[in-house]
Amino acid sequence: MNTRTTQPAARHAPPFLPTLLAAVITALAGLPAEADDFDTPQVFSPWENNTSELNDAHIDVNAGQSAVTVNDMVFSMDGGWVHNTGNGGGLLFYLWSGSQDQLLHLEVDSAGSFGVQTNGGTVRILDSQVHTQGGGAAGLDAQSNGQFELSGSSVATDGDNAAAVHAHNNGGAWVRDSNLSTLGDQSAGVLLDNNGSLVLSDSQLSTRGNGSTAIQANNGAALQISGATLETSGQGSHGVHVSSNGADNVIAGSSILTHGAGSIGVIVNNASGTVAVRASRVTTEGEGSHGLYTRQGTHIDLNDGSHVQTSGANADGAWTAEGGTITVAGSRLDATGAGSAAVHAAASGSIGVDASQLSSSGSQGAALHLDNGGSIDVGDSQVDARNGSAILFSQGEQPYGSAQLEMTDSEAASDAALLSAQVGSVGTFNASGSQLRSGNGIGYAIAEGASVDSTLTDSSLDVGDSGLLADVAGNGALTLTSQGSDLHGDTRLQDGELGTLDLNLGNAHWQLNADSNLSRLDLDNARVSFGANGYHTLFVSGDLTGSGTFDMHTDLSSLQGDLILVGGQAYGEHTLVVADSGKDAGGDQLRVVGTQGSPGTFGLYGEHVDAGAYRYTLEQQGNDWYLVAAGKNVVDPGEPTDPEEPDQPSTGPGDGGEPGTSTPEPDPDPQNPGGSGGSEEGNQGGSEGSTGGGNGGGVSQPDVISKGSNVALGMQSAAASLYYAELGTLVQRLGELRLSQDEGGVWVRGIGKRLRLGEHYSRAYEQNLDGVEIGADKAIHLDGARLYVGAMVGASESRIRFTENSRGHIDSTSVGAYATYLRDDGWYLDNVIKYSHMDGDVKVPTNLGQPVKGDYKADAWGASVEGGKHIDLQDQWFVEPQVQLSATHFEGPRYTSSDGLKVRASDTDSLQGRVGLRGGKEIQLDRDMRLQAYAVASYIDELAGNTQVRVNGEKLTNHLPGSRGELGAGAALQVSRQQKVSLEVDYAKGDHLEQPWAVTLGYRYLW
Repeated sequence: MNTRTTQPAARHAPPFLPTLLAAVITALAGLPAEADDFDTPQVFSPWENNTSELNDAHIDVNAGQSAVTVNDMVFSMDGGWVHNTGNGGGLLFYLWSGSQDQLLHLEVDSAGSFGVQTNGGTVRILDSQVHTQGGGAAGLDAQSNGQFELSGSSVATDGDNAAAVHAHNNGGAWVRDSNLSTLGDQSAGVLLDNNGSLVLSDSQLSTRGNGSTAIQANNGAALQISGATLETSGQGSHGVHVSSNGADNVIAGSSILTHGAGSIGVIVNNASGTVAVRASRVTTEGEGSHGLYTRQGTHIDLNDGSHVQTSGANADGAWTAEGGTITVAGSRLDATGAGSAAVHAAASGSIGVDASQLSSSGSQGAALHLDNGGSIDVGDSQVDARNGSAILFSQGEQPYGSAQLEMTDSEAASDAALLSAQVGSVGTFNASGSQLRSGNGIGYAIAEGASVDSTLTDSSLDVGDSGLLADVAGNGALTLTSQGSDLHGDTRLQDGELGTLDLNLGNAHWQLNADSNLSRLDLDNARVSFGANGYHTLFVSGDLTGSGTFDMHTDLSSLQGDLILVGGQAYGEHTLVVADSGKDAGGDQLRVVGTQGSPGTFGLYGEHVDAGAYRYTLEQQGNDWYLVAAGKNVVDPGEPTDPEEPDQPSTGPGDGGEPGTSTPEPDPDPQNPGGSGGSEEGNQGGSEGSTGGGNGGGVSQPDVISKGSNVALGMQSAAASLYYAELGTLVQRLGELRLSQDEGGVWVRGIGKRLRLGEHYSRAYEQNLDGVEIGADKAIHLDGARLYVGAMVGASESRIRFTENSRGHIDSTSVGAYATYLRDDGWYLDNVIKYSHMDGDVKVPTNLGQPVKGDYKADAWGASVEGGKHIDLQDQWFVEPQVQLSATHFEGPRYTSSDGLKVRASDTDSLQGRVGLRGGKEIQLDRDMRLQAYAVASYIDELAGNTQVRVNGEKLTNHLPGSRGELGAGAALQVSRQQKVSLEVDYAKGDHLEQPWAVTLGYRYLW
């Protein structure tokens, strides 16, 4: 081996030559050396007249000093290797600031304290490999303002307490497209200390030992990472650890992966600077290995689509305490291990989340975890927890201070508890514009000794069909305020004496599905709805205050229903909304509210509730409130009232009919969530007695019958009105027959009419009808008379508008025959037989606005006989006294409505008599045109018409429309030899009936 050596020398500047002279000598004398092998340490100095380039050299030494030492000169090595099996290290550079040396295609292997070390200046290492074996060794060691530029190379260390790159005392490293690795324990891929710096890009960094951090930055160090991959395998081996650092550190477009227990992705503590994690991925697999960790006033900023994922037990996606802060924006955090949280704010720690996704899926985990004194602010984000709570409050390291969670415009969901508060925890949770869900779980689970104050504004909370809105154990305390929010679920206060469960609802809605209890309930224009799955009790151990509405369900047929019990006082004004039922009541009364004192009042929405054929009203008895039968022992209505507009007293919220109908507020629509929960027994009770019972006497039938009964009675009367309107159209044709020599012909007549029926046996209603009839007849000449024989068909429609937005409709088709006998001396006799088939349907809204429907078919047939005399007076004037008798048989409507109400109306026989006087004048207008103008006055009386309707077996009295007077005026005009037209208008008024107008228009074509 060539043993040519240069004399080792300590680093010092020549005292007798200026620096410039040294540089000149180096440039002139430093000629490239040929490839050589060296077995002793080499020293290169400008004043030793050494070469400045060493190519393909092989340096193998076992020395206590560095294998190569370069003092203040431009130097490069290209190819070859440097091996030192001693403890002296590989290459050592002492360079002036601004100078730059270079190592290319070089292999460095050192058993000593470093592979390559620089003190000052810059050493560029390209396409090389550096390896150290010793404990405490650094692959690259930059100090005293020294800098490394590493590209396309690898640096590896085997020993404990080692570092692939160590930059300290203002030293720095710029690493690109390289690979850094360590095998030993307590090692670091990059160790920055005492203002050391690192710029790392497009590189891979890995550590294998325990306690071995990928990048450790201490004491004012600064780092910039982009496009890098960091991986640690040992326990307690973090990805990036920044401590006592005042710089703005950046990790961008990179990946951090830790495998061992207690190995945090990014940890920052005791530093005044920040770490920004941008568009990066942080993954930890070990137990207790948090993704992000800050404390002692430090800050981490996670943004730009970054993703943090932890899979170990008790490994949070982000953890902070002691004044540490973490900001998450546009990113995602997932924690899948048992007892792990997506984000965890411990004592005095603060986390802000915006436009991000947070999830946890491990058992006993949480998406949001707050210890006493911690705070989290979530906005425009999605929070999801499976196998654990979406929100967890715990005592943590301090027994005092309240945790604070603010949520805005976000979604939070859990398949267990939405919010759990552990023993000793104190927390505040406020949500605005958010949707909260806990599928068949618990909304608020408050442990003994825990205290939570929560306000939900313009939000919703749904715990499923069988979930609990709140569950408070022992002396736990929950105050829940809902402003403009929608709550679903039951409440359970396990110890009514020690625990607190106060519920404040302002312009809000609460749906409960089972028995529930509270310590206090305050309502401000709020609504509480009992579920439809059975009957339930709401027990308030304290006071009920404010003003609100309760949607309740009852079955008066079995005297069961929802019940409100107040252990304290009931204040304010409250409304009970009880659904109608098609079933008849099974007793006189049912308790729906019980209190210990009631300075407040309760009212029944719509003033009554229907139960089969009759109504129930709300009545206070002592401190309690009962649904009480309005009465069935009715008296005869006596003198009927004048008819009125039927839609004025409307009390139901839904229209059940034509659009545009005025609908008073509120519009209750209690939902039916299904499921089960709570007591299926609910409220059972009420006084025994006769079914339905009554209040004695002095009650008129219209006051006590249900909407369904009222419609059934009205439809029976409306059918008769429609039939007689059709019949009246037929008999009005007589005037046409007297105009000229009528030998018979074909005719058509149309009718439109409005009727108003006042309260009598049913409540007032309005009926509008219209129709058309077509007929033909033939004149038969007799001695001194003519006999007209004809037939007709017709179709008509009637629309009935009852009170309380109920509707009825009848379609009628009819056929008939007639024979009219006209004597030349003026006497006449008109005979009609007629059959009608009617299709009827009804639509009745419940007091909750839900439509109840029914339909039926019925027939009617009858005959009419009218007689009178046409008396001619002077100047073509005439009078015509008339008398008419009509007999009709009506089949009663029979149907079962969609709510089970059974209507069985009796068949009705009607006998109507009419006396009248018709008078007018005939005017010859032209040879073929003749006008007959007339007026008519009649009195009509129903001589029979008594009938009844059975509703659920209860007999209700009814009567067809009775006596009335009728005035009319009309004209018949023969416009040509073969054509006639006619018009008549009428007005009628009588007992409980008014006909504001009726119009009949006819046309006749002669054979």
